[in-house]
Amino acid sequence: MSEIKILDQKIANKIAAGEVVERPFNVVKELVENAVDAGATFIRIDIFDGGLGLIKVTDNGRGILPEDLKNAVLRYSTSKISNIEDVYRINTFGFRGEALAAISSVSDFKIESKREGYEAAELQVYFGRVGETKPGKIQNGTTVTVKNLFENVPARRKFIKSISAEQREIIRFVKIFSSINHNIEVELFVDEKNVITFSKYDSMKDRFISSFGLNNVFYINDNHNNIKIEAVLSLPNVQRNRKDYIFVGLNNRVIKDFALTQAVVQAYFRKLPQNKYPAGVVSIKINPDAVDVNVHPTKMNVKFLNDRDVFSAVNKIISSNLGKQQLSNSGSVVYRLDNIQTNYFVKENIINYSSSVDELVTSSYSDTFEEKDEIKVIGQVFDSVILVEKDGEVYFIDQHIAHERVLYEKFISNTNNFVTKIKLVEPIIVELSDNDKDIVLNNLNNFLRLGFELEDFGGNFISILSVPTSIVHKNIENEFVELLNEFNNNKSDNFLDSLSLTMACKTAIKAGEKLTDYEMSKIVKDLFETKNPYTCPHGRPIVYKMSKEEIYKKFHRL
Repeated sequence: MSEIKILDQKIANKIAAGEVVERPFNVVKELVENAVDAGATFIRIDIFDGGLGLIKVTDNGRGILPEDLKNAVLRYSTSKISNIEDVYRINTFGFRGEALAAISSVSDFKIESKREGYEAAELQVYFGRVGETKPGKIQNGTTVTVKNLFENVPARRKFIKSISAEQREIIRFVKIFSSINHNIEVELFVDEKNVITFSKYDSMKDRFISSFGLNNVFYINDNHNNIKIEAVLSLPNVQRNRKDYIFVGLNNRVIKDFALTQAVVQAYFRKLPQNKYPAGVVSIKINPDAVDVNVHPTKMNVKFLNDRDVFSAVNKIISSNLGKQQLSNSGSVVYRLDNIQTNYFVKENIINYSSSVDELVTSSYSDTFEEKDEIKVIGQVFDSVILVEKDGEVYFIDQHIAHERVLYEKFISNTNNFVTKIKLVEPIIVELSDNDKDIVLNNLNNFLRLGFELEDFGGNFISILSVPTSIVHKNIENEFVELLNEFNNNKSDNFLDSLSLTMACKTAIKAGEKLTDYEMSKIVKDLFETKNPYTCPHGRPIVYKMSKEEIYKKFHRL
């Protein structure tokens, strides 16, 4: 009996769908690029439920002939190549002939199209089952409607991110695409709300500024060695923590290419601080013969015949044009932490502040233990371990994880009054990934319990209005981003528990910090009032004990 079988066409289409259509964003990308290939000068995109409920793309392109509608949804059908040589000189967005077949195999799919001089026609494909071509009512152009994406592939649907994350990814793509293809009118409606409208009169610079809220930018239209660059890039007084606001287009296609992104970054060498990056969109035009855009089904990655030439051209053009700019410090900058480091005021309920252990210094505690207490703090060794005499034993207490245990339990049981906060005069605007922004927006109350008052600032940004006093003299943005990164590395099903654990670890005093007698006494007192004073939330031991008898034996007193 043969073990190797030819896959059923429906199964093959679903596998292809997994390669071409990973997320709703991929559907939007494929349909929009098809519209451009059809010569569209106007594209409207409608989405519901992050694209899972509905994706509808309408264009005014040349349309599909009625007799070609059925072929359009078959695998390896294409109007873009006739022979093998055509594969290596693609002037369109793609040719693989998989997109519509893949999309229609995992959705309730409908395509309507009309070419000028021909009758309109429409075709329904229900999760891979192709219907019959029928007369349509559409005007010149094409409309593709995709409903209930991945409903027949539960395994794929469960890996989809949240609705808001998928929605933001689509919005982000449309903004980038619109900036690169600024000759095309674009509209995007999300749940019937118009969120993007660009007319044919909006320039590349206009579109980028409108999309990403950056005014301190300059425009480039230049060429080097037959490689043309059109770009809108930020001036050096706009500084990002990550490279993911550097967008690249190749021959009007949105792509991802590490080398090209690095070419942009290196053009800013010595103009930005270390680990800070520019923002912008770079559109590259090269001879199609010099690039292979079909190394991956999604066509996001490309392969250059001579990548060094392209890298060099991008770097030189940007460097040269950047050098011509008047690099002033005026204008709007998203955030400048050094300008607001001291611009805060303390809420009335904060009595005092200590840069090392802010929670320890309040008027609600006496300066030392009462004599009746059975705990006697002896001192600190190695600036890391607190020595305590208690119940006839010497306790060696790790100050960091002891304080971590105290903070963790207080965060978990917080009544919103434990954490002292600083309200910033000027909010700090922080850029986050889709996943991190979802975490923040879904847990604003939990962050407030930990001292962070946060608001949505639109796009991929959030606004920090208040912060716990424990981080006010630090780089607040970095502390917050690191908090999210550490949370993502250690998160559990219980969000508040996981975030409290991360926050406790970050804000607890560190090994190597010299403590006052009061601070040591306060940590020890609070530690022995916790539910579990002997292990930290990670399970590490907090206390090592030696009995009086053990110590006496060392001196041969017993």
